[in-house]
Amino acid sequence: MSIKSFKQLLNRVSEMEKHKIAVAMAQDSEVLLAMHAAQSAGLAEAILVGDRDEIYRQAEKKHIDVQEYEIVDIKDEQKSIWEAVELVRSGEAQVIMKGLCSTANFLKGILNKEHGLRAAELLSHLAIFESPNYSKLLFMSDAA
Repeated sequence: MSIKSFKQLLNRVSEMEKHKIAVAMAQDSEVLLAMHAAQSAGLAEAILVGDRDEIYRQAEKKHIDVQEYEIVDIKDEQKSIWEAVELVRSGEAQVIMKGLCSTANFLKGILNKEHGLRAAELLSHLAIFESPNYSKLLFMSDAA
């Protein structure tokens, strides 16, 4: 079956096994909104790593109840990234997500030769777009 819209993509993902997402520096209202949408739809579960008090403040702005989320209270950016990486390395989470941290520090944590997530030589970023002017989804890889 060809997937031509985000709706079809979400339907397909909802049929798959649910994964846990470790969010480094999760104290960002838009990140929390995205995780809330994913968890509410049954697509994923979140482990929020970051400043607990700020996570609660940002969640309140978007009217999100974060009581249902696992929160690892770490205020330091680098330590938050390391913890999110370790959650994936240990298998407690299957996906890592960047929150309110610098991209350079996030990638340093992921690509660290000793403690990072590099299991292969290839690391790739994929963005997916849906346009009302095109009949299927558009994929863009490694746009930097």
